[in-house]
Amino acid sequence: MAPDGSDLRQVTSGLYDHREPAWSPDGRMIAFSSDRSGNGSYDIWTIDLATGAYERRTSMTTEEHSPAWSPDGTRIAYCDGRFVFAVDAAGQREMLASAPSGTVQAPAWFPNGQGVAYQNNNRQIVLGTQVVTSGEDVFPFPVRWLPDGRFLYTGDGKVRFRNSDAAAIRTDIAFSAAPEDQSSGGAIKGS
Repeated sequence: MAPDGSDLRQVTSGLYDHREPAWSPDGRMIAFSSDRSGNGSYDIWTIDLATGAYERRTSMTTEEHSPAWSPDGTRIAYCDGRFVFAVDAAGQREMLASAPSGTVQAPAWFPNGQGVAYQNNNRQIVLGTQVVTSGEDVFPFPVRWLPDGRFLYTGDGKVRFRNSDAAAIRTDIAFSAAPEDQSSGGAIKGS
């Protein structure tokens, strides 16, 4: 797909649920969660965009989801119950993080590739082993890192950023959205 939304091309097929797409850093592959194996659970798959070749990266009987590529493109982090694992091209699996109970969501690699941020069962953002949010209704999207080391996230219905230490004060980013007059094409504007 082109940046303007044109040149759409379907890259997966079949009567399967393909979800949570994540582009590889080099743009050549997409990792996604899918039930296409037919075993009744979701696994992590990749598709090579040039050839259309699928590769099953995980094959557990549990629900693997939320793939996230490492910054160097050599590993894919994903959630499986209360754990965040990474898998490489050879199928080697490594546990990156775990929560004491419940499930984890929304992994995002640290910019240096040396660990992950994720959400625990209490909807708190955890950086490595350190909980950095509390008392917020954090939406289960992966954090997005800014070049200066801060990260973006959504909490209490707002877009926010904070530094990566637990003492950091959160900052709301002013934003509003309203539909344009339909006679002008119906685009949505943000301010």
